[in-house]
Amino acid sequence: ERAMPSAAFTGVFTTVLDALGRPAEDDSVRAVMSLFGPPFDHSEFEIGPVARVYEVASDGHAQLIFENGVFTNAMVWIREAADRRAYASPDALVDGVGPETTREEILARFGTPVRSTGASDRFRVEGGFLRFGYVDDRVEEISAMHKAPGT
Repeated sequence: ERAMPSAAFTGVFTTVLDALGRPAEDDSVRAVMSLFGPPFDHSEFEIGPVARVYEVASDGHAQLIFENGVFTNAMVWIREAADRRAYASPDALVDGVGPETTREEILARFGTPVRSTGASDRFRVEGGFLRFGYVDDRVEEISAMHKAPGT
């Protein structure tokens, strides 16, 4: 899978992508945590040989995932729902993308996704993957992940 050039988008998620794959103690990971909290609700799970840690912003707008002490995934919601608030600056995550951005606009901007479902599109970018989740054909959530799920 070919990565998009880093100039393909700007915004807070460039900081997130730069921190993916680094230890939780790394300054770049701490910078990401400061973007979305504190406070965080902390939970830990053992899944076979993997120690997974979830840091969830207390109002629910962001979830940061660590596996065996390494930052692997960030999910940020840009539209409010009954069980969570939206990130305070949704338009800053990926410049030009906000809660009113349609799936058609995402596809026109980012091209053909490496994976697509009825509710999301995932694109290979420099540093990992960028995923857009949709509700009613509008962006609801933006994720960055170090590796594609199942790899």
